Amino acid sequence: MKHLVAAGCSFSSLVKPNLDMPTEYDILKKDKTTWTWIEWIQYYEGDKYQIHNYGCPTNDNDTIVESVLYGINKLLKKGVDKSDIEVIIQWSAVSRKSFFIPKGMVDRNKLNVTTHTNDFIDEKRYKYEHGFKYLTGGYNKTNNLDELNDIAFNYLAMEYSNEERIINFLKNIIFISNFCKSNGIKYKFFTMGNNFSSKIFTKYEDLNKKLKTQQEPHMDIRPDILEKRLVGENWDSSVLIDIPYINYLFELIDLNDFWFYEIENYHKFGGAIEWSVGEWGSGVKDDSGLGLSELVYFEMEGLSEQEKADYFKHRSYGHPSSLMWRKFYFDVLKPHFL
Repeated sequence: MKHLVAAGCSFSSLVKPNLDMPTEYDILKKDKTTWTWIEWIQYYEGDKYQIHNYGCPTNDNDTIVESVLYGINKLLKKGVDKSDIEVIIQWSAVSRKSFFIPKGMVDRNKLNVTTHTNDFIDEKRYKYEHGFKYLTGGYNKTNNLDELNDIAFNYLAMEYSNEERIINFLKNIIFISNFCKSNGIKYKFFTMGNNFSSKIFTKYEDLNKKLKTQQEPHMDIRPDILEKRLVGENWDSSVLIDIPYINYLFELIDLNDFWFYEIENYHKFGGAIEWSVGEWGSGVKDDSGLGLSELVYFEMEGLSEQEKADYFKHRSYGHPSSLMWRKFYFDVLKPHFL
């Protein structure tokens, strides 16, 4: 049997690895409305793959790479052959940033354990025994301890530039891809959303960094976003920010390692969120026999019909629904990743 080490942010798991749930879990214990692409691989490919899910809400790309390396090392120590290990990474937003908080730096008993932390290691008797990753999200104050917000606030708002965020993202890609190549481990990437088009980074300039009241830039808010597939016109735009400190790192990346969502002559470098909007069309029907809600986003579960109709008047962002992740498995993962 192959071992699939998978990781990402909340687009890969709505619960925390080795906190809320072990990295290897019984898929039938999870509510199907919360299934992501990883659960659908487990559902359809469970006889082929043992899944090790290190996805965690608010994960940044540093923590994603660290947890994947941890998962690979754990398997190697058990004697699993490198040729039997595969990796799929769903990269999170470039804006995000984490900090390692050592044991004793804050009172772990006062932590809001439901959000903005990740303690993915197995070797612990209790939560946060050896420290944890504080997942800031990148621009916004979190609902955790003030001392944690104080650690990150000024740095993220005033010093952590777009250029530094991009450099860090590219280094993570180079590091994990070279590690996998050198060890003969099959790997493939996709992104939560568009992380490469230069137009994305011009939106960051409008964020109110001092107050941190804005969210990560996403697609423009438009009531007709679904019917017109308004994922962002960027076909002829440049990539990232054009400076030598970024360009040489970008040139070291093999874009063939990625799956991107594209609409000819309109959009490129799209990720899962652009794919969801672009592929929804007039709706996706559930033919799974599992009673999945026919919704584009998980956040629309439980909304009234009027609330669903008004959803895109106020936001463009959401997590692909279980129905859309199932479609993603058949349309993207099965032909391009597995």
